[in-house]
Amino acid sequence: VLPMEGGGVVGLALIGQGRHEEAIAIFDDVITRGRETEFVPRWTARTLNMSSLPFRELYDLDEARRRNEQAAELGAQAGFAMAEIQSGIDQVFLDLLEYEPGRAHSRMPRLIEQADASKGWHQWLMRGRLAEAAAEIALAKGDAEAAATAAYRAIKEAAAVSRRKYETAARLVLGRALLQMKVHDTAEAELRAALAGAERLTHPPTLWRAWWSLSEALARTGDDRGAEEA
Repeated sequence: VLPMEGGGVVGLALIGQGRHEEAIAIFDDVITRGRETEFVPRWTARTLNMSSLPFRELYDLDEARRRNEQAAELGAQAGFAMAEIQSGIDQVFLDLLEYEPGRAHSRMPRLIEQADASKGWHQWLMRGRLAEAAAEIALAKGDAEAAATAAYRAIKEAAAVSRRKYETAARLVLGRALLQMKVHDTAEAELRAALAGAERLTHPPTLWRAWWSLSEALARTGDDRGAEEA
């Protein structure tokens, strides 16, 4: 039986390896025990937010949002603002997956304000996630130049605290933005850097995104064989 504090982290590690079914089973066990034993549901709220990730990656977006909304409710009950903020950030990425960049954008000002007001080591995590989200939103809205600017900022935020996951995600946005701006050589270089980061992470969905993005860049430059291999 995994402890309440560590069970969610084990689940995240399994997701990083593409072992989503195992992760969901662990999350659900921790959540069930939390509901049964916690008077102040801090760890339950935290784990609910973590457990939304595999459902986002499997495109069960309704279940992912349900878990985030429950996490926010429990976080409010426990006076645990971190759970509410992380729930909001997760829902920004859900909005993007639902092709609703305007709705995602409307959430950002309050989340940025809350993250800036927070204390402790989680602040850099929230700031990094929000920086990457800003780049994704700009790209989804069709503003490649704004997306590139935001992506550079997100890369800087992530690199400063050695967050390879968010640096890689931001480089993917940057490469795709540069591709739209027809800066093909630089776009390809950024996407290859993103692919190298994804290969170090070994997270299957990130790898797939990186290879697909690189294939698009190679096709644009006329490297049909490279695009096919990618």
